Amino acid sequence: FLCSPTFGYLSDKAGRRPLVIAGAAASTIGNLLMAVIPSKITLVVVPVILSISSLALQMSYAIISDLSDPKDLTQNYSLAGFSFGAAFIVGPALGGYLGQNQSPRFP
Repeated sequence: FLCSPTFGYLSDKAGRRPLVIAGAAASTIGNLLMAVIPSKITLVVVPVILSISSLALQMSYAIISDLSDPKDLTQNYSLAGFSFGAAFIVGPALGGYLGQNQSPRFP
C-alpha cells in the first residue's frame, strides 16, 4: 500500500508500458537472486524488491482497462485472470519437473 500510489503517479508521467517492463525485469532479477545468492541480507532485501515489482500485475490490469472496449472489458479481465492463474499452476509444476534430477540449488 506504500508503493501503489507512487507507481500510479509514475505511470501517469512515464507511461504504463515501461513500468510493466521494469516490474517484470525486477521480478526476474529478484527470483534469480533468491536462487543464486542465499545470504541473510538476500532473504530480507529481495522479498521487498519482489513485492514492489508485483505492482506490474496491477499495471497490466490498468493497461487492459485502457485498451478494451467497455463491452469487452469483463471478458478481457477474465482472460487475464485465467492466464495468471494458469501460470501460477504450470510454473511451479514445470520447475519441479525440470529440477527433479538437479541439486536443490539449481535455478
